[in-house]
Amino acid sequence: MHFIYVWILPVFVTQDGPCHLYNSKIFLDLMMGKESAFYLKYYDFNLSLFPNWFSTIGLSSLLMCFTPVMAEKVFISLLIIALPLSFRFALKSINPRALYLSSLAFILSNNYFLLFGFYNFQWSLVFFCLFIGLYFKHGHSLSFKYSVLLSLLGILIFFTHPIALILVMILMGSDFIRFGYNLHTAGIEERRLKVSNILHLLLMALPSFILFVIYFFEKQSTGVSIFQNKMLSFHFWGNLLFPISFKVFSRFEIYLIIGFSVLLFINLSFTIFKLLKQYPSSLLINLIVMLVFCLFIYFFIADQFAGGGFITIRTSMFIYILLMLLSASVDCNLRIRQLTILGALVISTTMLLIRYPNQREIGQLTKKYIEMGKHLPDKITLLPLGFSNHGEIGSAIHCPGLEILGGISGYIGASGQYICFNNYEAGSDHFPIIFKKQMDPYVYMSKFYGNVYGLGSNPPSVDIMAYNKQSNCNVDYVITWGDPTRFLRTPEIIALNSQLDKAYLLKEISPDNLTKIYIRNHLIQPNLNTSKHPKIESR
Repeated sequence: MHFIYVWILPVFVTQDGPCHLYNSKIFLDLMMGKESAFYLKYYDFNLSLFPNWFSTIGLSSLLMCFTPVMAEKVFISLLIIALPLSFRFALKSINPRALYLSSLAFILSNNYFLLFGFYNFQWSLVFFCLFIGLYFKHGHSLSFKYSVLLSLLGILIFFTHPIALILVMILMGSDFIRFGYNLHTAGIEERRLKVSNILHLLLMALPSFILFVIYFFEKQSTGVSIFQNKMLSFHFWGNLLFPISFKVFSRFEIYLIIGFSVLLFINLSFTIFKLLKQYPSSLLINLIVMLVFCLFIYFFIADQFAGGGFITIRTSMFIYILLMLLSASVDCNLRIRQLTILGALVISTTMLLIRYPNQREIGQLTKKYIEMGKHLPDKITLLPLGFSNHGEIGSAIHCPGLEILGGISGYIGASGQYICFNNYEAGSDHFPIIFKKQMDPYVYMSKFYGNVYGLGSNPPSVDIMAYNKQSNCNVDYVITWGDPTRFLRTPEIIALNSQLDKAYLLKEISPDNLTKIYIRNHLIQPNLNTSKHPKIESR
């Protein structure tokens, strides 16, 4: 059902996904030697050891075989399917009778983070569950083959997201301390086994641990504190118990999210009741240690830990997974199993049904926007500007929870050779493709630099002429999308109109009047059908 859902939408749009797609296309072209001189005038390779490599390599590989929209759908389909399957594998390694809990994983696989476009983070959940499953299945009688496999999986986790890597390090560190502590009391044969296990743990942990240490000290060199006390904030407690901030399209999603929390609470309550009557196993201790450390990250580590972002709400996902794995450590009664399966089916199905109208409309709007790309020649500089990032068209708001339409120019960018200036990834140093310092539009084009005003805000606030002067380059085309009627008298729109009047002419308008393409005066050919730019106004 979730797989089919991806493919019946015209475009499965996520907030950051189009930008990932566009940068993957640049990466692919540079790797294959296509238009290197054109790209490298504006971009640099960032070949540092940091997370976020996985989605770039994965999408680049798919772009060799598929169109941008199709490549992204394949990537998202694999992701949506992989998380429930990997979680089911982890459950099976703990307790085969607890597979009913895997029905809850669909709520986590097609969720807020996927729609945000946090592809690397979502894949880190997949690899985390795979690591847990392999480790608990083979961890105490490891062969060299499984040690190497887990070592490679740890490296793969590093290149998706550091939180997952920290947790698997805590898992291995817990066993390392326990084996070391018991070593002096063990007999000769048992001592040999424990030494062998310690060596296997080192083989598993050291490669990814070294990568993380290099990354951490490089990113934490700014002197920003990594600690933030959130224990006394009702917001963080409430968001952990009932994560209503995960709402994206409809207020009704809140009740479904609360339903997920209730199902999790019922299973956990039964588990705690049974665990109080038995001695904890080493597996149970490992899960509790990871959970405690996860709670520490959630309540005491700042959101900008090691140069990252959204650390707190990302950590909540690992907390939910660990609580479900903890619930799997005991045999639950039949009524609770049935309630969990039925509840998860109702929640995940209803979530798709209430999201579909909005996602279909967003997909159709995006498809029409992509079709306007046929009016753009290759090898141009393109400034995409949006007025309806949340999908504010007339009286409708299609996505109040995310600026899901703010980066759809990435689809056009990935369909040819373009320099798209609203490329937020290239404005940071956490991704493989970054702007050259003297070419960074987020510094030299954004009129008010920051998260509130600037190139990617609604309304956009840009100084095109200042950028042209600074970079000694020109913005060849400007493409605008959305309904600007809310901003007609704002300083940002007045300034933008003035700049378009002076240096650009209107070249194309989409049939729905939402997309307009402007061409720089000096690029106009005598036979080009253009008109003097009308001021941005109401439809």
